[in-house]
Amino acid sequence: MTSWLAAHIDFVNEALGAIGAAGNVQSLDEDTKLARKAIAAYSRAHDDVLARYPWHWSLKTAQLQVASVTDKLGWGYAFDLPAVPNERIGPVKKFLADPRLPSRPERDYELQEGRVFCDRAALWAVYQTRVDPAEWPAYFRSLVVAAAAAEMCIPITADRNFAGDLRAKAFGPEHRNGLGGKMGEATLIDAQSGGASAPLTAADPLTLARGAGVDGAWWG
Repeated sequence: MTSWLAAHIDFVNEALGAIGAAGNVQSLDEDTKLARKAIAAYSRAHDDVLARYPWHWSLKTAQLQVASVTDKLGWGYAFDLPAVPNERIGPVKKFLADPRLPSRPERDYELQEGRVFCDRAALWAVYQTRVDPAEWPAYFRSLVVAAAAAEMCIPITADRNFAGDLRAKAFGPEHRNGLGGKMGEATLIDAQSGGASAPLTAADPLTLARGAGVDGAWWG
C-alpha cells in the first residue's frame, strides 16, 4: 500500500467507527479483508475531496521541467506536467510565466499526453498536492472522515441506505451537486480564510487554453 497513507491510519479508523465496523486497522501492511477495503476506500475519498476544490493550503507552485521531445507541435518549448498521483492531484489549476505574478495566468499553450507546449522558455504550474494531515485544518479533517465513511460503507456493510445517508452528510443532497453538507461547510470556511471564491471548473486549464473560446480569469 502507498506509503503516504501511513500518517492517515487514525482517520481510516475514525471512518470505520462512523459506519459501525467491527474492528479497525493497525497498519498499512495488515492483510485482512477489512483493512484492504477500508484503506482503498479511504484513499479514493481523500483524493476525491482534495481534487474537488482548490483548498488554499494544498496548492503548490513549481517550475516545470523541459520535456525531452523533438516534436513540439509548432510551439517553441515543451514541458512535462507533474506526475499523477505521486506529486499532483487532479488537473493543473493554472500555468504561470512568472511565479511572482499569480494573478496573471498563461493562456497561450496546448496540453497533450502529459505535456504542456507553449512559447515560454520557462513555465510554472500551480496544482494540488497531498499534504501531511498534521497540517490539515479541522474543517478538512472532518470532511475527509465523512467522505471516507460514505465510500467505505457499501464495500464493508453492504448497506446502501446507510451509505446514502453518509454521502448526504458529506456532500449534501443530490440537488446540491456535491457542494452541500461537510463539503459546503469546508469550502465556505476555506474561502473565508484566503482560499478560492469560485467553482473549481473555472480554473481548468483546458478552458483557459488557446482555442477554447473562454477567456476567464483565475480567482486565486
